[in-house]
Order: sequence, then structure tokens, then C-alpha cells
Amino acid sequence: MANNRIPNPSLLTSTAVESEKEYRKEIIEGQFMENIINKIESSALDGFRGMKMQIHRPENLKDFEIAMEELQKAGYFCEIKTETKKHFLFKSMTVTERNFIVRWD
Repeated sequence: MANNRIPNPSLLTSTAVESEKEYRKEIIEGQFMENIINKIESSALDGFRGMKMQIHRPENLKDFEIAMEELQKAGYFCEIKTETKKHFLFKSMTVTERNFIVRWD
């Protein structure tokens, strides 16, 4: 028989907390946040006071939520807006669209 030990809950909690910290740092200091900042700067240079990005994959929501928290700390207005719309070809179908919105006015 294999030695199946039940993990200690406090060990799992501390592991989860450390993993979350590392993940947040990776998002904030990595390419994901750099892309968002570049889009913000580009929008500002084009004369806009806000920026909108469509979230294509639901698994990216956590990354956008982390970015949103950091941008809010810096004074930006951010939100993730979810809209349900009718499909443009098949009117009986609906499509859920998620957008990451940043404003600085």
C-alpha cells in the first residue's frame, strides 16, 4: 500500500498564500501588465481618456482582476463589464461579452 498522508490544512493554506503572492507578482511585473500599460499610453497619445479591451478567454479574468486592483491603487477607474448581446447573425442566440475598461478622467 502506498503511504497516503493527509496534508496539514495550515501547510496547504500557507502554500496557497505564497503561490498567490508569486502569481500576482508575475502578473504585475510581467508582459500582461506591460501590454495593458502600453494600451493605456497609446490611448492617451491618441487623445482618449479611457481604454477598453475585450476579454476573450474566461481564464484571463483573474489576471485582469489583479491588473484592475493595481491600476485602482494608482488612481485609475477600472471595471470589468459583462454584457449579454444577441448574436449578430443568429438573432435567437446570445453572446456574453466581457470588457476591461480603464478611465483616467
